[in-house]
Amino acid sequence: ELELAPDEARQLARRLDAHERTLDELRRHNAALRQRLHAAIRDGDMAPDALDQLFSDKRQLAEQAYAHARDAFVEFHAGLSPTQRDRLAALLDRHAAHPLFRHPLLP
Repeated sequence: ELELAPDEARQLARRLDAHERTLDELRRHNAALRQRLHAAIRDGDMAPDALDQLFSDKRQLAEQAYAHARDAFVEFHAGLSPTQRDRLAALLDRHAAHPLFRHPLLP
């Protein structure tokens, strides 16, 4: 719908592949944090400082995910023409009410 030129489409495909690899890494890290939480829940002597560290690590991961999404979007946006930006905004508007459609809040 953005009517990307063939070179633009190839660049976007490369960016999306790199984005997916980063997301996979973040998902693996999140799964490890979840396992640490499960272990802490099972522990009879849950230490507050261990829980503090776990949630600190979780916040740091969320910040990394946000920074990655922000930077990827800014890079993608910079390569769009004004017409493509208008089309992207219209596309997001059309799908915003769909219950399965989500996009991160952007700065």
